[in-house]
Amino acid sequence: MARRRRSTFATWVNGRGPSTFIALVVATVAGLAAWQVHADAEAISNRGLGATGVVVDVWYSRTLHVEVRYAPHDGPEVVAEVVTAGGTPSVGDQVPVLYDPLAPEDRVVDARLGPDGTGAWVGGSISALCLVLAALTWTRRIDWERVRRWHDG
Repeated sequence: MARRRRSTFATWVNGRGPSTFIALVVATVAGLAAWQVHADAEAISNRGLGATGVVVDVWYSRTLHVEVRYAPHDGPEVVAEVVTAGGTPSVGDQVPVLYDPLAPEDRVVDARLGPDGTGAWVGGSISALCLVLAALTWTRRIDWERVRRWHDG
């Protein structure tokens, strides 16, 4: 059986510079996402206020989406998407929410779940792993082209 020749693009991507760059880009994106999730959870933990919301819309698009209308203490009513606890709510159900008064439309969670910083740990872990891979690639401890050749047999 004839060996399939790998494209020059694949060989280029597996090189030291491009592989390191890709790992650094992924590390940066994951780190920024982790920072944003942490900032949102911290804001709700530190200055979150409670309110009672009413479910105004429920739909599925790969996952459950629930829109809740609630009235912040110092402003007009807000409609925001919320991850809810305990099954699928129906339109008209009441849901307790916690929201950040500085960003009531963007930072709102179901009060039964509370602010969740798990995403920050996941994003931070991915970022750290990619930084390690970038360092190992740059210092030539990992040669992705050699790994590809070993994998191809």
